[in-house]
Amino acid sequence: MAEEETGELLGFIEVKPHKDFLSGIEQGNIVAIAVSSKGEGKGVGKRLMEKAEEWAHQKGYHQIILNVFAKNDRAVNFYKHLNYETEVLKMVKEI
Repeated sequence: MAEEETGELLGFIEVKPHKDFLSGIEQGNIVAIAVSSKGEGKGVGKRLMEKAEEWAHQKGYHQIILNVFAKNDRAVNFYKHLNYETEVLKMVKEI
């Protein structure tokens, strides 16, 4: 969690261990991240991501993964700025 000195919540991140089904590689998984409107533009998201990466490194993981909606340009660009790369594309068809 990221808080202001007043104790107001500015952001939250949830990370957990993950084992890739195909490769068997142990990874860190960013399950969720959220930054409040008051925390936007203040580096809160970047600091939360750094903490997640520190956690993964301490666990001995060499990779950290996350899912993001392809049409969420703002989030995709944020992650790209932090050197995350697209590895898998999930294909969906409404039937």
